[in-house]
Amino acid sequence: MKVIIAGGGSVGRFTAREMVAAGHTVTIIDNDRATLREYQSREESAGIEWHFGDACDYSVLDTVGVREKAKKQLRIQESLKLAESLRKQGLATLDLTDNEMAKLHVRHMVGGHAPTAKGDAAAMVELLYRFEFPERPGALMHFLSAMRTDWNISLFHYRNHGADSGRVLVGMQVPKKEMPAFRKFLAALGYPHVDESANPAYR
Repeated sequence: MKVIIAGGGSVGRFTAREMVAAGHTVTIIDNDRATLREYQSREESAGIEWHFGDACDYSVLDTVGVREKAKKQLRIQESLKLAESLRKQGLATLDLTDNEMAKLHVRHMVGGHAPTAKGDAAAMVELLYRFEFPERPGALMHFLSAMRTDWNISLFHYRNHGADSGRVLVGMQVPKKEMPAFRKFLAALGYPHVDESANPAYR
């Protein structure tokens, strides 16, 4: 594991030696050149890389190869502070930072759940799936032809980023009694898919 320690004081140096002894790669960042000169060449610093700079400076973190991780950690901390502030005001929060469906699809959409298209609502279930459609002629027709005629598409959102596959979010209303047939449909279709029916961004 790569370990970055901010500050080359006694605690930082002790921690660094322990980490090196445990087999980790260790870098100490310190903004005091005198500290670097004093300890960098000492025997106790064997296996420790010293780096001059401010550990809160993204350019310094970039130099030692941890900028993106540090930025992500900072975003997490800021998100937690914001959520706590909103909760104190009586507002419920839901963190969707790492929710792939929310980032790929939901943030581009408006509206809510579709009403049941046919039959008794108690006998139908709306399923939400994320698919990867191959970017080739007939891919959509293959999907539609494989579906049963009594299933209803309640949502269809397509996105492409210049890759060899398109990202598609599909909502389907399926009679509960036909769930075995739906599972067979997914298996026969052959498109990579993820069940998002329980995703909080959808619920």
